[in-house]
Amino acid sequence: MEETKYFENPESLELVYKGTNGQALTTSLMVAKKFGKEHKNVLSAIRDLLNTTAENSAFVDNQQLTKMFALVEVEQPMPVGGGVKKVPMFVMNRDGFTLLAMGFTGEKALAFKLEYIKAFNAMEQQISQMATPSYQISDPIKRAEKWIEEQKERQKLVEKIEEQKPKVEYFDRLVDRKLNTNFRDTAKEIGLKQNDFISKLLDAQYIYRDVKGKIKPYAKYTGELFIIKECAGGDKWAGMQTLITPKGRETFSLLFGKE
Repeated sequence: MEETKYFENPESLELVYKGTNGQALTTSLMVAKKFGKEHKNVLSAIRDLLNTTAENSAFVDNQQLTKMFALVEVEQPMPVGGGVKKVPMFVMNRDGFTLLAMGFTGEKALAFKLEYIKAFNAMEQQISQMATPSYQISDPIKRAEKWIEEQKERQKLVEKIEEQKPKVEYFDRLVDRKLNTNFRDTAKEIGLKQNDFISKLLDAQYIYRDVKGKIKPYAKYTGELFIIKECAGGDKWAGMQTLITPKGRETFSLLFGKE
């Protein structure tokens, strides 16, 4: 059973809570507190269950047992002198708790078992509703609450995307500069002056100049030998730039490069 290996304050956890894996869970510390037992005795009882391996009993599937319990470490404050110490704690799902609590007897134990069953049912229902789209919830109040929750999650996602957008754009520009080169850099790479390189491309009808004199690739070569990218230079200019792809560089190096 996968579960978080760190709890800032295990005593502040609810009786049953939602784990990171979407299961309803409780802990050995909470069980000990609720049933009035020493935590070390609850840990010992769980270890006894886990030690009942298939070698000791032909009727026990140990893999099934290990899916019910996860051993973690938690920090607890020291009663004397301050500071904290790390102590072991088991996190368990409903099946693990049921198996463990079978050994707890008495009138009080029965009351606590019923309380746990109620808490597990409530948490599993809450988890189920969280996974259900708002339009599928029949209760109008719960449907509205779920819709509000969905909108908040969408807003968080939008904010996260906006936050990451500059980084993504910067990364894209880096990739473009590395993979796609301008006419000057391509000419230098294949051993030509920029104007000579452009003249050869014009003569071979790979590119042309539009009415404003700007260099444009012919459509049949766009996307293969050339790409047109929107570029910006801060407050000075913004516009479209023709870049040469790696395949374009290879092609023009073979055609026009110096031996």
